[in-house]
Amino acid sequence: MPVIDFGEDILRGKTREEFMEHLKSRIEEMQVAGLLEVWLFGSIVREKDFSPGLSDIDMVVVMETDAPWAERTLPFDRLYEEISRLDLLVYTPQEWAIFLQSGNGFWEKLREEKIRLL
Repeated sequence: MPVIDFGEDILRGKTREEFMEHLKSRIEEMQVAGLLEVWLFGSIVREKDFSPGLSDIDMVVVMETDAPWAERTLPFDRLYEEISRLDLLVYTPQEWAIFLQSGNGFWEKLREEKIRLL
């Protein structure tokens, strides 16, 4: 099966570590109310699997919110201007705790590989 090369360097010429630091700064600048934690997972944390022209950025945000699921990413819209391939999941602390205890394969993998950004 052919591999799709999006062509865009998702890191914008930065090293993986520089990109993560930049992302951390951008999120801090946004001053999102209720923000508690930010985690990265997926290929960005598995350095050997990461390809700037192919990979996306997988991120979990844990925050206090009453917003409906579909609206939870709205405070982070500016990130999509910089990261076209951003997969952002926003959970409440209660949801996050439940998911991390889940026996589901996705959550087990995330639990093993996640790294805290904030």
